[in-house]
Amino acid sequence: MLPHLPYPPTLLTRQTALELARDASRFATAQNIDTDPPATGANLINSFRDYRAHADGRVSEAAQIAADWADAHHIAHSRLLLGEFGAMQSPDDTAQDQASRLRFLRAKALSAQSLGIGWAVWSCSGSFDISDGMVNRRPDGAVCQAIGLLCR
Repeated sequence: MLPHLPYPPTLLTRQTALELARDASRFATAQNIDTDPPATGANLINSFRDYRAHADGRVSEAAQIAADWADAHHIAHSRLLLGEFGAMQSPDDTAQDQASRLRFLRAKALSAQSLGIGWAVWSCSGSFDISDGMVNRRPDGAVCQAIGLLCR
């Protein structure tokens, strides 16, 4: 989990990448989390380099793979669904993190829409929440705007 990873990748500075790598490596070690490759600072920095090498952080990759497969099998894109994508939020997110979350959700929805593929976000409540809270559970206006929905 990288709660402060900016989106799009061009916003990831070298300093932020170093701080994220340090924090994620410490967290993985403290929690005894086994990853492949190991969550070392060097491996995480390489992952961040890969992330920055793609203008959209590979957000559109899944939709494009599905569209290419559908084309090869003569299946209309409208029969496809990019399901359950989201971006985790945490109570201590800064404004930039929330802005990055909204930009990511927008990019993911648009990547499917641009190919004529349906999509669904995850979820109505919890860490990937798109609602305005546990009590009302109305769709959050900022999220609705980001993913191109009219919510009231």
